Amino acid sequence: MTKLMHAKLNMAVACALLIAGITGCDKKREKGAAAETTTLTLTLAHGQTRAADPNAEAGELAVRTIDVYIFDGESLALINRTRLNAADFESAGEVNTFKNKVKIETTTGKRRVAAGVNLPDGFPDPTSIASLRGAWTTTIDQLAGAETGFVMFSDELVDATLVAESDPDHATANAVSVNVTRVVAKVAVVDAGVNLNHSIGAFSNLQFAIRNSNTKLFPLRLVENGVVKDPNWDTYDAADFEHPADYIPVNAKNADPAAWGVKYAPENTSKVPVEKNSTYAVIRAVFVPAVFHDKDGMPTPNEGMRKSFWTVKTADGELYYFDMEMAADGFVTNHPESVKSARYANGECYYSAYLGPSNGYSTLRNTFYRVNVKSLIPPGRPTPEPADPDQPLSGVTDIDIEVVIIPWDVVDDGYDLH
Repeated sequence: MTKLMHAKLNMAVACALLIAGITGCDKKREKGAAAETTTLTLTLAHGQTRAADPNAEAGELAVRTIDVYIFDGESLALINRTRLNAADFESAGEVNTFKNKVKIETTTGKRRVAAGVNLPDGFPDPTSIASLRGAWTTTIDQLAGAETGFVMFSDELVDATLVAESDPDHATANAVSVNVTRVVAKVAVVDAGVNLNHSIGAFSNLQFAIRNSNTKLFPLRLVENGVVKDPNWDTYDAADFEHPADYIPVNAKNADPAAWGVKYAPENTSKVPVEKNSTYAVIRAVFVPAVFHDKDGMPTPNEGMRKSFWTVKTADGELYYFDMEMAADGFVTNHPESVKSARYANGECYYSAYLGPSNGYSTLRNTFYRVNVKSLIPPGRPTPEPADPDQPLSGVTDIDIEVVIIPWDVVDDGYDLH
């Protein structure tokens, strides 16, 4: 059995609790009747999944812990929280069929159920449903850690009316279907045929990282009128975003998708998306100008040397390159309306590829964004920070990209419990 197959089976084990078929129970508790102790006993027959992620990795599927939250259906207060792990389930004797070895104890009555997978130690300890709708401050390492696994949580609360074990409807009434999704998005940046050589210079060493990575999210996502809203929906605080600097190579044009290098980002949506509050893949490259200019604007060929440089743009849009800041300053003196750039350290230049342009530049959980880079217009920016933080995201001018959303493996089928 391959590691990937084993990981999918591991995911299937979790689905025994998290994704299960349910037939609603119409049987009502008598008004005023006291709640009785009852249990959930589940058996999973693993069926088909949606189209598989071509880069599905064991770490994205591994399940270490499963937390089940059961709330009172009327007061919305927490009744009990049960933590299980993969060892609490065993094969039922058929391929991809599992049966839980422990019972989930709770009480009868109208209940609302949620579930979480691989929740870290810092996850909020809810006392009510409102607790799951509160902002949780976290980091990408907690949400998609190599050791801790990928955090997953319920898409929405599930209503159920639980009955006593002695009730003839117990087997079906106490079977609850809960869909979970990973709370992070996945990002791959792919070279879609970038021309590295230009008349004014050449690019090399294309890499990417994630910036404006959100540190606040609602465990139980907030969706109003079909719009996903996170804690930063209509507010902005720079402290709510982190900027990982762990660059990895841009994926080659013909690379096997199964070997793509990827990054992860928490969900991030904004009422008014601007450069400073939206998540983006930052592409870093090395640019070597074909010539450098002196203070009089006279060119000298660059023999392919990677150097730090400055640019100066004249009032009529002409761009000049300088490997000596003194020469750049002298040129600006002779051309008062020109603008000098910051230093391009070691020739490194940066471009921003904002995610989700087709859905208002929202970065949504459990979504795979493939950024196809078609072309780079020299020389980009000298730093990875946005050029104009308050600029609305209406398009890009120095990079030609296409953002494609492709499926990420989500097990969301129905199952029969018996």
